[in-house]
Amino acid sequence: MLRTGKQYVEGLQDGRRVFIGGQEVNDVTRHPAFSGIVASNAALYDRSFANQDITGYRTADTNEIVSKIWMQPKTREELAERRAVFHMWARPMLGLLGRCPAHVATYMAAFAAASSIFDDGGREFSRNVEHSYRLLRDRDFYITYSIVHPQIDRSKPIHQQGDGFLAVGVKKETDSGIILKGGSMLATGAAVADYMLVSVIHPLAAGDENQAISVMVPVSAAGVRLICRRGYADERISRFDYPLSNTFDETDAFVVFDDVFVPWEHVFALRNPKVCRAQFYDTPGQNWANTFAQVRSLTKLQFILGVAQKIVALNGVSKVPQVQEHLGVAAAQVATVEAMLLAAEYTPKIDEWGNAIPNPRFLYAIMGIHAELYNRVIQIVKEITGAGFLQVPSSLADFEHPAIKDDIERYMGTTNAAASDKVKLMKLGWDIIGSEFAGRHQHYEMFYGGPPFLTRMLASKYYDFSEPEALVDEFMSTYGPVGVTAANRTSHRMRA
Repeated sequence: MLRTGKQYVEGLQDGRRVFIGGQEVNDVTRHPAFSGIVASNAALYDRSFANQDITGYRTADTNEIVSKIWMQPKTREELAERRAVFHMWARPMLGLLGRCPAHVATYMAAFAAASSIFDDGGREFSRNVEHSYRLLRDRDFYITYSIVHPQIDRSKPIHQQGDGFLAVGVKKETDSGIILKGGSMLATGAAVADYMLVSVIHPLAAGDENQAISVMVPVSAAGVRLICRRGYADERISRFDYPLSNTFDETDAFVVFDDVFVPWEHVFALRNPKVCRAQFYDTPGQNWANTFAQVRSLTKLQFILGVAQKIVALNGVSKVPQVQEHLGVAAAQVATVEAMLLAAEYTPKIDEWGNAIPNPRFLYAIMGIHAELYNRVIQIVKEITGAGFLQVPSSLADFEHPAIKDDIERYMGTTNAAASDKVKLMKLGWDIIGSEFAGRHQHYEMFYGGPPFLTRMLASKYYDFSEPEALVDEFMSTYGPVGVTAANRTSHRMRA
């Protein structure tokens, strides 16, 4: 079934242990650091539920209508349907929620679509993967992940640090499941999610097999504690002043697992580094998830470009050649993301399980330059808007102060906009390029697809260098080491 926003919110009131600002949060749906993002996620669920003729599909196994974020596409047409739904999720949240409910759903769909890779030495973990996927899909649960080990001492293997459980791993096996102990990062969105996929995405050293796990854990499970970074949402500050910070701060958390029990049915990999890697790279996981990531990225960049265009128009400089040049560069980069996304979808590959995979040649081309592209667009907006962001009133309350309200109206408007309209736009722009919320996003985008060197390596891996090499070989075959012979010249002219 497709979930409503009300059902989502009610599901968060489950006794989870979340800590922020030196306090334990009794109810994340009401705490100011989380209430904004809870409301935003609830609105996404409501949007999906209200448009289920577009966002839903009927499953083959249960004949029920579920959300297409759980879809396992087999054709190019199904990839296009799925992308259209991703756009429906990305647009209202402006591409700002990197770990919204649609993201890790794509991984779980991919795991189940290639579940045989999880089987290990006679243990059919594939059944666990398929069962867990159906549970999430049929209840439309929100699952995020925590798949990076703590930054403690990465010069040493984990088993040589402390008691061997500074990074989450298997402390004990029982007849009914396993016991987890240790820490994990970076659980973006976990404080307001239902489940976490707990695993490891980076290579492990010999001896660290205890950490080679892949499991699904309820956020409310006994022994789970979330230690969140400082929130950017603040009920003391109006949405007018920080419209994005107060609406779309999805939070990031460090997760502590203190003897957390995981039943066997939610264990996908156990002490198996090979499977931990394969789940991300040998299933459609990375590809399907990064397709959503690029839809989200495109929406976010379009939003930033729209803010920039409106600011320069308001300031009367949209026809200045230098401004047009800067906007042209930014627009070209945004269009490149869109073109690569569509090219990947239009030329899919079919994997050994019959899944349709957007062409990684184009998908990872844009992933490989994502961080630089995002930074460049932000820099362009800063250059064309100048110092305007630095001279807006500190607060909406300034518009009401009798000593300065007339000054604000006189000096901070434009010939075609009232001061309140211009300040509203400038504050929105600052919240995406200059605030602490914006700084987090700029840093976040640097590592969204993993370490930048990794995404570039994947771009290299999936580009078919035989094509440009063939061009070189073909041309070089037209001449010899001592000059072009008459025959070669004739042959070359005929081919031309």
